[in-house]
Amino acid sequence: MIALFVVAMVANAKVLVSYEHTATAPEGITLGGTTVFKSVKIHTNTDAVDCIQLANGYTTESQLNGNNIEVAVEGGFKAGDVVSIAGFFNNAEDTKNSQFVIYVLDSSDAGYSVLWTSEKLINGRLVADDPRVDTYTLEQDCEKFYIARSGNTGTNLYSLNVTRVEAGGGKYEASITSDPEEIYYSGYQAFDMAKVIEDLGLADEAALQALVAAGGNVYIKTADGLSNSYTGNTNEFWMNANGIAQGYGDEGSCWYAGLYYDEAGSNAETGESWPAEFYCKVGQMPGYFKKVYTASTLNVVLVLKNGSLEAEFDITLNVNPAPEPTLPAPETDLSKVNVVKEYSTTLDFTTGKEYENNTITVDMADLAEALGVTAEDLASNIQDITLTEKMNSVTNEETQETTNTPSGTLDTPANLAGGSWFGRYSNYDEATGETVTYTQSYSHAWGANATFYVQNIAFADGSFSFTTGQYKNTMAAGAKDFAVLYILNGDKAAKLTINVNVTDPETIDPTAMVKVGESTVSITANIDDSYVTKAFTVDMEAICAALGCSASDIADVFAYAQDGSISDNHTESTGGYYYNEDGKIESWGNNAAFFIAKGSLSNGEYSIGQMKGHYTTITEDKTCTAQLIFQYGQNFYVVNVEYTVKAPQQGGEVEYTCVGSNLMKMQIVPSESDWAWGTTASIDLNWVKDLIGTEEFTLYTDKATTAEDGTVSFAWAKNYTCDPAPGFWYGTTEYTNPEGQVVVDNAGWGTNSFGISYANGIVTFYQYPSQRAVGDNYTANLYLVNEETGDYIKYVVKVKYVSEVGEDGDIAQVGSESLLVNFDTAETDADGLTTVTLPLDDACAAFGIDPEELEAAQVTVPDSPGSYNTVQNFEEEFTLAENGYYTQSEEKIASTASLYLEDGKVVLKYDDIIGKLDTEEAAASVVRIALVVGGQAYLYEVTMGNTAYITETAISSASTSATAASIYSISGAKMNTLQKGINIVKMSDGSVRKVINK
Repeated sequence: MIALFVVAMVANAKVLVSYEHTATAPEGITLGGTTVFKSVKIHTNTDAVDCIQLANGYTTESQLNGNNIEVAVEGGFKAGDVVSIAGFFNNAEDTKNSQFVIYVLDSSDAGYSVLWTSEKLINGRLVADDPRVDTYTLEQDCEKFYIARSGNTGTNLYSLNVTRVEAGGGKYEASITSDPEEIYYSGYQAFDMAKVIEDLGLADEAALQALVAAGGNVYIKTADGLSNSYTGNTNEFWMNANGIAQGYGDEGSCWYAGLYYDEAGSNAETGESWPAEFYCKVGQMPGYFKKVYTASTLNVVLVLKNGSLEAEFDITLNVNPAPEPTLPAPETDLSKVNVVKEYSTTLDFTTGKEYENNTITVDMADLAEALGVTAEDLASNIQDITLTEKMNSVTNEETQETTNTPSGTLDTPANLAGGSWFGRYSNYDEATGETVTYTQSYSHAWGANATFYVQNIAFADGSFSFTTGQYKNTMAAGAKDFAVLYILNGDKAAKLTINVNVTDPETIDPTAMVKVGESTVSITANIDDSYVTKAFTVDMEAICAALGCSASDIADVFAYAQDGSISDNHTESTGGYYYNEDGKIESWGNNAAFFIAKGSLSNGEYSIGQMKGHYTTITEDKTCTAQLIFQYGQNFYVVNVEYTVKAPQQGGEVEYTCVGSNLMKMQIVPSESDWAWGTTASIDLNWVKDLIGTEEFTLYTDKATTAEDGTVSFAWAKNYTCDPAPGFWYGTTEYTNPEGQVVVDNAGWGTNSFGISYANGIVTFYQYPSQRAVGDNYTANLYLVNEETGDYIKYVVKVKYVSEVGEDGDIAQVGSESLLVNFDTAETDADGLTTVTLPLDDACAAFGIDPEELEAAQVTVPDSPGSYNTVQNFEEEFTLAENGYYTQSEEKIASTASLYLEDGKVVLKYDDIIGKLDTEEAAASVVRIALVVGGQAYLYEVTMGNTAYITETAISSASTSATAASIYSISGAKMNTLQKGINIVKMSDGSVRKVINK
């Protein structure tokens, strides 16, 4: 039962090797030397079981003797394969012991390396228990491995299972049914989050959240493989009916699906709480299925990846058939349309408003009679029979001039849900070279030259209705735009002309009015960079009492314009306002400081938030006051909204000091359509914490400011312009900073060189589609700052656009070795320098060269994990920080060293300056160096220690957070302390180190 339980705990496990106490060997197991099948008793010497007995040890005089069990499978084993093993010994003497050893053959001095040693096995003669199942996860690929005995009595293998977690093993299904919709959202389905976490080998919900938030880890499964080129938002794909990803709005794009994670949360006011969820969400192109009169089944497979592990989500959206039309198809040739009735309506817009959602109703009580249909048929078919004229647009490839002419054909205005944007078109006359703007607005895409929209068309109780709003700042006061809709029964039509009247915002002279009351609401918030709002309420009962009206009499809320007048120039999309720091109305943008959004006017519900990036650099609390103004007749009431943003709290003055630097290189293939989500680099958080004392750093970058005289100054900025925050979009303008670097700065979204965002040790890179070309190179700086101490790490980020990732061949680590040298017994020269000769065999084997070829090698002293970019020559002196990495900071120097190449040997001359390591607290000091050959690096971690204080802790100083768990001789015997020569040290993180004790 124990063995079965262990295997079941491994998600989607494929069994590679399986042996369960039998007298024959299954495929994959071969007995060697004195190893034999045998029947041995267990359960306090009661029950005999078949097993494989390792009668003797696996080495003789430190040399392998073949007494082992060879385990091999076709294709070899991979890192991550799980070995589950159970065994026992049977001996009347309780002083006896036995253990399993797993080792592989290699090119080391011994010819093999021990990967794992089990704990002491149970004695089947004295213990009634079943043999204990131990597990070991392979940390490296290997063709085969060997199981042997360690101890002083026969060791019996009871069971052995080797399993592999297979990518794609976790499979989930979601089926959602919806009617044809005029909205995007159709439904969602949550998944078993615990199982998803298990399938992907994640630690917890936080790890799943980080995986989803990082972007790039959700893929769509296609006939050509997996793709994470999102055609919707992050982790989301728009698709056609066949599940093929394509852009939103592209022909045939009709539905979307995506994977999402929502945090657990609660509402302090209502007491409501909700759990975290991992789920899929699906939706449809608004209005698309209103014309599909049969049931639609849409299917796609999305894949969430964590490294090589995958979970598949088979998602289906079932859309019910739309009601069959009860009217004939409308005539689309405008020349054949017979207009039998004409109507008109006027839309009154005020310049500067943000997408108002006003409902317009037109009296068409006689429409059904005029068209010869029933009112019921009109109501059920109105969106399918309401058409507008399209534009024909042709661009001259040579001149790039566009000729726009009315097409004379009608089509459903389907840019929006049940409606369309309208906009201005200009026609270029090639004969005269003149451009003339049409006075009529035609169906138009959202964006430049769009004027207003018509949406949610409906007919009920003799009235034709729609919602409408303007495209901000396109229409000036006095503009006389109009558009035409046709409502058709076959070729018979009613024509609706929509006239647009645009005026400046209403302003009220405060001197002509009477202030009847004033109150203050105070709100405090921390710095936020993502438009998060805090709710607040105003006392509408008191306001209405002072104005002498009811809440229903107040149709709008006003604010002070910059000239001091009272204005309804709503600059925030809900009918609220953006404000500058003086508390006056401001448009969204660099001059805005914060905003107030309107909730329920009758209940006095509002919310307030910050303009993204405005407060990120403040060093002291910032308070601004804005006004909400309620008006009735000649009276007005002012609510002062006092908004305070709290600055980060720091103890005393903080001096910012660079304590480390690193290089982050990234290659991106330029694309016309892909944002390249998922291109990532990692940050070693253990190294970061070691240097600045925290993993919860604040991310800054450079912001360049050019003065009128052309001089450029630099300042740190955390105006997070790239989502998800923290992140930055970098511009293309290159500046030379005070250090002489040529860099790009945080320019915000627009014309960009590249973008990044950070989460949980992962930096994700983005590109702006179609803006970059192969060969483009950019450099930027990232600063990881501990704002409490002022210590920070500088990352130099280099991005290159290439035709194929990997073509530059960056330096990669191909091996590493840990050495421990006794300070009091090591050789020293006349100057008191300790000499350490580095063993070269393993390095040469990793490089695939002979030792004499090392004369062409270079040496780097890393200044951070994985950084092999500052290559130094032999015989060059360098300084070390306490963590063993190269440093340029005089305050951080722990020791100095020099490297020499003598007689084909790499010699390290080492000078310790931290008290000769003569106290237990200073029991060891470490230096990291690497040989670099042909773009590959081999790392040495050399720890200097004092024999009197060499402990497991001393051994661990060459690592980050792992400690020595157990020490073994080269023959596999467990020891209490390091012995002279080669020691095998198993670390607390499961890694194994070879330690040379001289």
